[in-house]
Amino acid sequence: MRRLLTAILCTISSFCFAAEVKPALSGRVLDSSGSPIAHTTVLVYHAGVKVGYSTYCPSCYRDCGKRVTTNQNGEFVVQDLAPGLWFTLLAVHQRYVPKISEKLDPVIRLRSIHETV
Repeated sequence: MRRLLTAILCTISSFCFAAEVKPALSGRVLDSSGSPIAHTTVLVYHAGVKVGYSTYCPSCYRDCGKRVTTNQNGEFVVQDLAPGLWFTLLAVHQRYVPKISEKLDPVIRLRSIHETV
């Protein structure tokens, strides 16, 4: 029986390159008991424009398909994301049921983190 992967906890960080903010999503993947899950693949599953509409499908953006693997503490960082898009992440591990995050807007979360610091 496969156990439930219950959480993708995300925080936002940014990196500046030539005065352009490139947001990153980082966080931890945890099981139902709150223990970190190492060697989990976390990928950008869908993306979408924040304003207006687009002719791209939600998985056709350049950032879709970016993938990273969690470390021993279940931590991951997906870097250099487009600031004009929202994202959903998918966490997959062979011993757990896959988990999709809610829509994440790196720029809004980045702004709120800077305001609270």
